[in-house]
Amino acid sequence: MEGEVWWALIEAARSAVGDRADDRDRPDDPLPGALTDQLAALEPREIAAFALWAIDRQDCAYRYPLWNAARLIEGGCGDDGFMDFRDGLILLGGDTFGAAVRDPDSLAALPIVGRMARGEGGWIGYQSLSAPIREAYLRVTGETHTLRSTLEATLIPAWFFFCTQKPAYDISACPGGWERCKRAGLVTASACGDSDTPDAAPGPTSGSAPAETPAGTPTEPSPSPEATVISRDVEGSEVRGGDDTVSVERGEEVTLRVTTDTADELHVHGYDLSADVAPGTPATLTFTADIPGVFEVELHGAHLLVVRIEVG
Repeated sequence: MEGEVWWALIEAARSAVGDRADDRDRPDDPLPGALTDQLAALEPREIAAFALWAIDRQDCAYRYPLWNAARLIEGGCGDDGFMDFRDGLILLGGDTFGAAVRDPDSLAALPIVGRMARGEGGWIGYQSLSAPIREAYLRVTGETHTLRSTLEATLIPAWFFFCTQKPAYDISACPGGWERCKRAGLVTASACGDSDTPDAAPGPTSGSAPAETPAGTPTEPSPSPEATVISRDVEGSEVRGGDDTVSVERGEEVTLRVTTDTADELHVHGYDLSADVAPGTPATLTFTADIPGVFEVELHGAHLLVVRIEVG
């Protein structure tokens, strides 16, 4: 799936709902359903490709000037709120999205922003594009448990395109997608370099696909000696094990280990990393802290803040 096709699906959904396309405030918002209808006409691999492009667009908009604009428009905007804001910005269409990423001040001219400023209602943020993607996949396949494996099967050729077709797709303009590509272990660092001609052909590496582990024998990656290890134990709504905020240097390796007394999903916002956690099966995530800022680590089901990681 190419970028023009991806945006065409967004625009088709917007056209289907007419003058309701720009406001996410109402409970009967028709745009997510219209987008689901568009995606449900695709094959499963195409739905997965749409999801990967959505991740890339979200990362492309991960910029502090745009975050500051979101704070002004919405009267405050935390990490979760900025994730919703970027998804909602995508739903405003390619022209609006591109203009806002280049110049966040362009948002001031939007009618929806004017209504919000006057206290007349309206909202931009939407939680989240994963909802129509999962619903469309469910319609097409009758289930969602294979969505992740379909995403993984689509991931390598998708990032191959992103990292080798810079004349057609300027990856240098989207550092979030670039960094995600390298973090995923799908290409060499040189393949994501500044040259228009990669030094080495990208392809799967030893870290590009998760190894199969027999049921009941969870494994944990061992952190390198230089890694900062953040361990937290969660019982009910109480988090034990250290301070609310941990500071690390940019480029430092971080290993996050969390135990809980209930099943949930652990999520590192901003880096978009997640892991399942359950009693007796701790969640362990190791990553390079290469994006500056303050990022919340949350248990999604419990809506519980576990720790904040400040990357300086």
